[in-house]
Order: sequence, then C-alpha cells, then structure tokens
Amino acid sequence: MTEVSFTQMKDGAQADYEFLEQLEDDHIKGLPDRIMKALAGLSDGLAGYKIDRLKHSLQTATRAKMRMPVLIGL
Repeated sequence: MTEVSFTQMKDGAQADYEFLEQLEDDHIKGLPDRIMKALAGLSDGLAGYKIDRLKHSLQTATRAKMRMPVLIGL
C-alpha cells in the first residue's frame, strides 16, 4: 500500500489506519534529526550581526525558560 483507500476518514478500513500508524511511527523516529537539521540551519544566516540566529534562538529559549514560573504565576 502506498496510500490510503479513503477520501474521508470515517470511511477508512483497519488496514488503512495500520498503514498510517506505521508511517507516523517512522515520521516520529525521524523528528530528532529534523529538529537538529533545522537548528543547524539557523547558524547559516545573515552576516554582520554579533550572534547568529541559532545563538539568538537559544538565548531567547533560555530566558523564556528562566521566566516561566513568573509568566504562569508561580
């Protein structure tokens, strides 16, 4: 099977959903590699700034994590 047989999910057969589950499992397993590739791409951007987009993103995420208790009222 290369694609599901239905056009509306309500019409899907068990075999369709088993097929999709396997594809989803494979997709999920590749997530860490896709994330790392996307992050690596952030280090190759516009020149001239003191830091690249990767470092900026990491700084922003770190600051947000440090402020999380304040932001959610803890």
